[in-house]
Amino acid sequence: MDARVRTLAGRQADVLARWQLEDEGWTAGKIDHHVRRHEWRLIHPGVYLLNHAPPSRRQLWFAAALTTRDSVLSHGSAGACYGFYRFDRGYEVVTRPGTGGRRRHGLLVVCRSRMLQPDLTRHGGIPITTAARVLVDLARGLDRKRMGRAFRESIRLGHTSARQVRRTLERHP
Repeated sequence: MDARVRTLAGRQADVLARWQLEDEGWTAGKIDHHVRRHEWRLIHPGVYLLNHAPPSRRQLWFAAALTTRDSVLSHGSAGACYGFYRFDRGYEVVTRPGTGGRRRHGLLVVCRSRMLQPDLTRHGGIPITTAARVLVDLARGLDRKRMGRAFRESIRLGHTSARQVRRTLERHP
């Protein structure tokens, strides 16, 4: 494996996407050879874990966000990544641009949104929706007690503010 790909994998907790390898000039044959020879493990279609240990939560978050170029960790998965919401359902949630609602694909739930741009960031290197957007997305499915706890914890941890949440709510009523 060349140095640039090794560096990329290191920044992403030993998780790589096929599209990233293709961007580095790897052919399909070279990728398939490395998958077989080095026993890379498939986490999602086209996303591989390069080590042989059970995947950590952080590796699963990276893997979910790397399923396509424009996927970002969102909803409960993003709240867990930020550390203000407990989410362990056996699948991860991402949002991609577009329409079409929620769809489950194995260990991945894919949501669609036409208004992602102002709410995108990175946390620990992982493409993710902002903490304020996570709270807005979670609000649709949480009771007042759990929502209040997530809101207070996100502010306590310094991930967002009441003002940022209010602005996000104005964009996503």
